[in-house]
Amino acid sequence: MSKNFKWEFCSWCGVMMVICPKCGNNTCNAGYGTVDGEKCDVCPEAYEFRKNNEVPPKPNDWKEQFKETHLNFKREFGVGEITDEDIKWAEKIIKQRENDERKTDIRHKKE
Repeated sequence: MSKNFKWEFCSWCGVMMVICPKCGNNTCNAGYGTVDGEKCDVCPEAYEFRKNNEVPPKPNDWKEQFKETHLNFKREFGVGEITDEDIKWAEKIIKQRENDERKTDIRHKKE
């Protein structure tokens, strides 16, 4: 089987992740997928690929995707109407993600 790892944006986590080509698991959840009821043997390699390769840039509209994903979750599960507080929460998380990335960039540049 060709191990053709692919980067995708996770609009739930707000990060770029690698998709396992064997089971379809994404690497933003720290878990492993299954194939025929068994733990996927390629998932560890997907995590290694993510760790050892340069992360591509997020899509230009990643902030909108992230916010919409979280607001849609609230809509779909009937937790109530979307409020200004919900929107502020999503925007706060986006800022945290941006700050985390800046810190990571600085750490990598020092190494």
